[in-house]
Amino acid sequence: MTKRIVVPLDGSRTAEMALPHAAAMSRATGYGIVLLRVVPPPVVVNSSAWTIATPPNAWEGWEEEVNAEGDYLAVESERLRNMGLEVTAKLLEDDPASAIVNFAERHPDVAMVVMSTHGRGGLSRWLLGSVAEKVLHALPVPLLLVRSREDEMLHAEFTPPEYKSLLVPLDGSTFAEQALKQAEEIAAVTGARVTLVTAVPEGPVLGELVTPPALPTIWEDEARKMQQYLDEVAERLRADGL
Repeated sequence: MTKRIVVPLDGSRTAEMALPHAAAMSRATGYGIVLLRVVPPPVVVNSSAWTIATPPNAWEGWEEEVNAEGDYLAVESERLRNMGLEVTAKLLEDDPASAIVNFAERHPDVAMVVMSTHGRGGLSRWLLGSVAEKVLHALPVPLLLVRSREDEMLHAEFTPPEYKSLLVPLDGSTFAEQALKQAEEIAAVTGARVTLVTAVPEGPVLGELVTPPALPTIWEDEARKMQQYLDEVAERLRADGL
């Protein structure tokens, strides 16, 4: 089964800023790309006393948007295929965040989702920043978030970025170490260097809040313990060829 990378788009320039990173991941891993566009259908407004029917012209505008989005996905798909990438497009009618999560849950070949943290477009004008936050908490696969600005624009022809360094924050727990697997996989295919980082409370600052000199000693012990932990993890990664 060929793995795939899902890229949610909303028709905006800022959402498209995720495409170069998805292309980079696709080239490095050999995974295919799925361009996912979700168009929420017109909704019926309910209240405790009344149900307001959706105006007929709302459905007409929605159908026009669906047709336009199909053409948009075809253009973006062709742009990536011209780079030698395997691309498919999917147009769904649903709530954006729910659709992205459900798509990943129902398709075991989805390896990751790559999306921008901001984006706005189409009749629905949904804000991808809030969608990204919802997806982050519910997605069953790794999520690569690309920070973009409203004034950024993706050129018709772009070069996928090169990943030269990966930063992995650790706190000594098995929970935090779950990120190591993804970092190892990405570093192995991109040749990126892995930097492990942890943090302990600053001793002198906390030392002013309690009776010294006990706390600085505790801080030094904790710092020494975490440094040893990082060294052990780093040695394990080096043994794997990173």
